[in-house]
Amino acid sequence: MLVILTALWRVIGDVPYVSGHTLFLTYCILTLDLNFGRILAAIIMLEVLCLKILIWSDWVTAITGIVLGTIAAIIYKGFSNFKRAEK
Repeated sequence: MLVILTALWRVIGDVPYVSGHTLFLTYCILTLDLNFGRILAAIIMLEVLCLKILIWSDWVTAITGIVLGTIAAIIYKGFSNFKRAEK
């Protein structure tokens, strides 16, 4: 939920130095179980990165979004494994 709220907050507010697109897409690529969804997210991520890096020269928000998306996915996977271990 925090990933979605942060990504959406970019529309109505200002979240400096973070790309909501790369944040959300990285999270999806790393957490989705359905291969079709992961492949689709990866294709969209390539498009977003091409626009951000090649057209707009915006490395900072792209990289920050990827790093935060990866951290969020690691936390999610850790909690998921913890809940399974409790059962």
